[in-house]
Amino acid sequence: MLHHKLLKKIVGIKSWAPYEKELAFFCSDFLLENGFKAELFEWEKDRFDVIATKGKAPYILLSGHLDTVPPFNFSSNPLKLKKEGEFYKGLGVYDMKAGLAIILNSAKFFEIKNYGLKIVLTSDEEMDSAGTWAAKNASKYKDCAIAFVPEIIDTFSTIKEKKTHKPLPVIVGRRGRGVYVCKITTISRHGAEGRGTSSIDIAMQINSIIKKIVYPSFKKVKNFPKPTCFIRQINSSSKALELPTTCTIELDAHFGPNFTHNSFLKFLKNKILENLNLEKSQKIDFFLKPRKTPYLNPYCVDLKNPLTKKAISLIGQKVDYGLTVADENIIALEKIPVISWAPRGGNAHNKDEWLSIKDFDRVAKKYISVLNSF
Repeated sequence: MLHHKLLKKIVGIKSWAPYEKELAFFCSDFLLENGFKAELFEWEKDRFDVIATKGKAPYILLSGHLDTVPPFNFSSNPLKLKKEGEFYKGLGVYDMKAGLAIILNSAKFFEIKNYGLKIVLTSDEEMDSAGTWAAKNASKYKDCAIAFVPEIIDTFSTIKEKKTHKPLPVIVGRRGRGVYVCKITTISRHGAEGRGTSSIDIAMQINSIIKKIVYPSFKKVKNFPKPTCFIRQINSSSKALELPTTCTIELDAHFGPNFTHNSFLKFLKNKILENLNLEKSQKIDFFLKPRKTPYLNPYCVDLKNPLTKKAISLIGQKVDYGLTVADENIIALEKIPVISWAPRGGNAHNKDEWLSIKDFDRVAKKYISVLNSF
């Protein structure tokens, strides 16, 4: 079947960031051969997004990302699709080269009715989503009515499940994410004295505090995942025989639509400071870590929207909400329904990444029928 041939070809093309060019050209050529107008949008030197259309606006949008993470700890060729019983294995087979195969397969069999079809395949999702931001800033999503994204499905329930062929839920919202910096400053004290509190001591207290924080839920949606936060980096050192006077902590946080990046920073700051007994000589500065692209906001699809209701009904699976951010968070800024649904898989970003062949077949077939029902 075509989607299996496409998956084998796509897995075999190296595309970990920033080397997505060959895969972008392959996808563009395939779409051109199947009646689409295709553009290779070079948003940075030798880094491309694929923008393709068939029919006229308004469009149904199929969106995906071209890049994978680099191969970590692979003992065999990561670019070879392997069949192990009822499962496929290979680099990016779940995140999200199966999704790319489904997008191209759906394009092949798309029939124009009330909507045209637009396909946007971006690069850099596994880094800073710079390719998707470039597409948004160039208005590549502006004329779309609804988006479908066969991206990995990560919910509190699915991450606990073992290898299975069970269909995944439909994601209709995702948490937002920010990285927050706590810069701790204390006074210098001779290390041999055996007394005093160092900046690292305070950092350890902060680690204990964030593990005990009870976060408020997003009350408008009963099963929207609560915020989570962990320390992703600690930097400190002592150049002499003295207690470390500075320590910088990076807190990586995910949160729901009841927070903004600034309000979550304020929430964290208040929780940390109210549980610390800082001396006058001790100081903590809190701020959002700068980065080249904006941090992603949480979103939640309007389930009363007629297009949303139709899409969910046609797919026929329950709805849920994603734990982590993805390109969908950027597409949702266009104020259109963003429907994420993909075949069952697991161990993304891992040498044991796998894909259910049975569910791959089921989802590939369903995508064609869903798109051709609009």
